[in-house]
Amino acid sequence: EVFAGGFCNDIQTREKIGHAWRDHRYLIDTHTAVAYHVLDDYRRETGDTTPSVVVSTASPFKFCDQVLRGIGGTADAFGPALIRRLSCETQIDAPAPLTGLDARPVRFGGCVDKAQMLHTVDEFLK
Repeated sequence: EVFAGGFCNDIQTREKIGHAWRDHRYLIDTHTAVAYHVLDDYRRETGDTTPSVVVSTASPFKFCDQVLRGIGGTADAFGPALIRRLSCETQIDAPAPLTGLDARPVRFGGCVDKAQMLHTVDEFLK
């Protein structure tokens, strides 16, 4: 009675990203798109028109491939190239910590087996 919940699939998520971009020129990330979709569903199902706030929790540049697809672009690149493409297509600057990633040294490498995770984290913290 106090809370409502919902979900959407990947296609619906990209559609909401596209809607926000086309109709409002506002670039949203995948998490925000899901919240936006769920809010619209809730309003349609309940008739509730109470003013609401959807708070973005991530940068659209963190999910470039899905955001590019949502706004009608192509995501046939990888990593920093996708960040540059999203910035170019939207004329929005990527957050400074994400720019130039391909020119920075790799700080951490390797892959940890799930069974070794606790030991690896413990060793890392020593």
